[in-house]
Amino acid sequence: PDTCAFLVPQTEGAEVDGQYSRFIRTKLDLEGFKNIRLVSPFLEDCIAGDPGMLNEMFLAILAADLIWLAPQKNRQAHLRFVEGLVQKNELILDNLVILAAIIRKNHQTRQFKTQIFVTGDPLVLFNDFLTDSHLSRLESRGHRVVYAPMSEYLVLVWKDWAEQNGKENTPMLLERIRT
Repeated sequence: PDTCAFLVPQTEGAEVDGQYSRFIRTKLDLEGFKNIRLVSPFLEDCIAGDPGMLNEMFLAILAADLIWLAPQKNRQAHLRFVEGLVQKNELILDNLVILAAIIRKNHQTRQFKTQIFVTGDPLVLFNDFLTDSHLSRLESRGHRVVYAPMSEYLVLVWKDWAEQNGKENTPMLLERIRT
């Protein structure tokens, strides 16, 4: 637990002025976990920060997107694979390409009744509780649910933020998004 941290990203919009991370900090403290760090960056600001950290964060989000693309029954195994990459400091694009190829093979051996593309607010989309487990039930009944990628959502958020804030470093920020 000494090296544990919770990552609770927030945006400049729907997070009720940072109250979610504040609530989690309070609960951690009440349960005796004052030593656990809580990291709660504003997602919009990430492109203006350290480019190395941005790259690492984006690779992690891309890995999560790939896991969500996998059939439901394979996701835990793929998550363990990605956790191993992180522990060995090997979460790089080449390894995510390998994961994508494995997931592609997972789909080639499976037939689905239908494919359903879902999009919407990521805070709802990726929280089974907030959809009353509806998407999980569809998957368990043989339908393929294809989730809109969080990485695409973030690229659009960052692009809008860079263009709308009229910053003098807008060209540099837009270049970070493209690379």
